[in-house]
Amino acid sequence: MKTIKLCLSLALCMVLTEALATPGTRASRPRSIVTNAADFRSLTHSADSCYMAGDYAGASAFFAEALKYPEACAANYYNAACCAARAGETDTAFLRLSRLMQQFPDWYSRSLGTDADLLSLHSDPRWEPFATACKERQTRIESAYEHPLYEQLHAIWNEDQSIRQRYVQAYYANAPEKDSLNREMLRLDTLHMHFVDSLYTARGWLGKKQIGDATSAIWIVVQHYGMDKWQQYLPVFRKAAEQGDLTPQQVQLLEQRIQQYSK
Repeated sequence: MKTIKLCLSLALCMVLTEALATPGTRASRPRSIVTNAADFRSLTHSADSCYMAGDYAGASAFFAEALKYPEACAANYYNAACCAARAGETDTAFLRLSRLMQQFPDWYSRSLGTDADLLSLHSDPRWEPFATACKERQTRIESAYEHPLYEQLHAIWNEDQSIRQRYVQAYYANAPEKDSLNREMLRLDTLHMHFVDSLYTARGWLGKKQIGDATSAIWIVVQHYGMDKWQQYLPVFRKAAEQGDLTPQQVQLLEQRIQQYSK
């Protein structure tokens, strides 16, 4: 699951503005397919909680419910496959990976072969054809990328996530370095926002055809800045989601944040 950085980004956005559930607490598994299922977002959060607690079968069960919703995105299918693989549900894992490739023709993972969640699948004869198809898709799609900019945005994305992980860990451990990490996080946020503003001013919105999933790096920089940038970029992100460059969930999270802090 760690290869899908967007899910971590969404989680960290929420960690820094909302109270976390009690560490180590496992969510109750869904008791039926329809009548007791929570909404899509609740299901994916419950799946993430089970995963973090090491309850991979529970996480897989929650994802089984979440994938029935039209909001399910490529990251959900991938993470669902990871949980199934961890739980020893090999057939389910490959079924979810197959559906992922079919329903999201532009999806691939650069770190597919090194993702520890999927290592148990490597010895299965179905793995090599899947990995080959994924690599061929990557080569085809990335041939049109603006690679220097793509790599630069991914470096920003990684820097954003790294400092937040360190800060969250220090915050909940009440470590003495939490204040200095918070200052460093704010400093990086300012630098990253300046880069995104300059890029948008010079070139406008760049979509997946130019920078691939690095469009989400732009989203996360804005998401971590403040109200003025949220309001400025919301119309841009809405149009980007209509074009498939961002997900509806990303736009919804920004809208919810604006609503929350407008009160």
